[in-house]
Amino acid sequence: MEYHIPERQSNLESHADNGLSFADKFRDLLPGVELEEPIEMLEARTAVIEALASNQNSDFLQSIWIEYTNICEQIVDSKTDTDPQSRAQLQIATLVHKALIFREAGDMQRYSEDLNDAEDYAFNMHFDEIAEAIRTELESLIG
Repeated sequence: MEYHIPERQSNLESHADNGLSFADKFRDLLPGVELEEPIEMLEARTAVIEALASNQNSDFLQSIWIEYTNICEQIVDSKTDTDPQSRAQLQIATLVHKALIFREAGDMQRYSEDLNDAEDYAFNMHFDEIAEAIRTELESLIG
């Protein structure tokens, strides 16, 4: 599936605090756990953001969201040699990556909901620093 990738700057780095954005702080908590973003993932992510921002029809949005989610799952599944904790961290990174899509599209409600899911997962896995970083971001959204 081909997508038009618009020429625009990402605003994923907004909400900066102490010189580091939430995305940067989050990456720093996961050393060695890189969510590789192949071109297919970047294209699908961009298409989802554009569809959300322009209120595209729900069938198209659902189709590209499924494609994006499948790409994320393939990335996690490709790490079969990874220990269970690193794999869980990669899954949390994927949840945060998905949440950031909604922030970039301006859907702060969905961003918050998806971050809550990521925080719950991190908390349940006893990744206290990660859960706290996500909680701090969530609290910054409130006020």
